[in-house]
This record gives sequence, structure tokens and C-alpha cells, in this order.
Amino acid sequence: MYNKIMKLQSKHLIGLLSLLGAFVIGVVLVIPSKTEVRPGVKDSLATPSANVYSQKGSSLGRDFDTYVNGRFNFSVAYPKGAEILEYDEGDDAFTILVNSFKGSQEESFQVFIYPVNIDEGLLTPQVIRHDNPDAVIEDAQYIELSGDVRALLFWSEDSFIGKTRELWFVHSGYMYQVTTYAESDSWLAKIMSTWTFL
Repeated sequence: MYNKIMKLQSKHLIGLLSLLGAFVIGVVLVIPSKTEVRPGVKDSLATPSANVYSQKGSSLGRDFDTYVNGRFNFSVAYPKGAEILEYDEGDDAFTILVNSFKGSQEESFQVFIYPVNIDEGLLTPQVIRHDNPDAVIEDAQYIELSGDVRALLFWSEDSFIGKTRELWFVHSGYMYQVTTYAESDSWLAKIMSTWTFL
């Protein structure tokens, strides 16, 4: 089942990368080249502590709207103007892609949801590796999302996009796999601090 899930995720990641490639080509062809140095921007991967992900019920201000999913009964903040794509994967699986473009910078995350027979709070790296022995799980730690949902936060590797930040949790019989680019870790931490089951 996990391999089927990974194929579905890869299909959407390929689509996301194609969209990103087309956007970058469009920006390069239309906008003249300009180097911008922004204070506080580092070249290395962000590594916030698990506490950043655990700030429950945060509000991100007027630059964000709230996405509400009635099917799975949750809400989460997203940047205003972001593109939200939803895919019914069949077999009660569902994918949500959030793509946010600020200038030439793209930040995105994916939420892949599917039914599981795992009790809430019992998700471990060993459970993930049971279905996918080759899964890359580095620096795994547990955090709490709003509503006392226990989540597994870790670094992983995707053959198409490279290093990723992953946040997996089980709620009401469904697995939620939240994935973003490794360099978008701090951005995703802010967004996930707003996640609430309704």
C-alpha cells in the first residue's frame, strides 16, 4: 500500500515540479536578471526546533487565509494568493497541494491523506519502515499539533526533489503525510502551528 501511495505522491510532485519549471522559465524570460540580497536570509537549511511546530492555535496575520476541508474536518492557514489543488486519489485517499509564489520564490507543501489501521499516537519510524524498508527517516521527533494530535516530524529524501521535511500523523483512522522542501521547514512550521481539527 505504501508503494502505491508513494507513486501517487510522486505523480503530484512531478506535476508540481513541472509547474515550478514552467514558472521559472517564464520569470527568466520576462523579468530582467537582478541580484537581490535580503537581510537575514541564510544559504543553509532551516532547522527550527520541534517547539516551533508545536505552537498551537497560532494566527499568522493578514497575509494568510484559512483553508477548511469539510471532508476531513480540519483547517489550516495558507498564504493569501496561494494556489490550492485538491485530488481525489480513489480508495478514500486525497491529496492537497498548496503552491505559494512570492516574486521568484516558490514555497509549497503537500498533504496526502489515506485510511489506515493504526491507532492515533502509535505512529513510529518502525511502522513507516514496515511498509517501506528503504524510507529515509532522519532526526525523528514527536511533536503535538493543536487538539493534542501527536505527530512524527523528520527529514527525508525524495528521488525527484531531494531532501524534504515530513510531518506524519494519524487522526480518526486516516494518515496525514505533510511534505515540503527542506529549505521551507520554517515556513511550514508556522503554517502547521495553525492546523486544527474542527
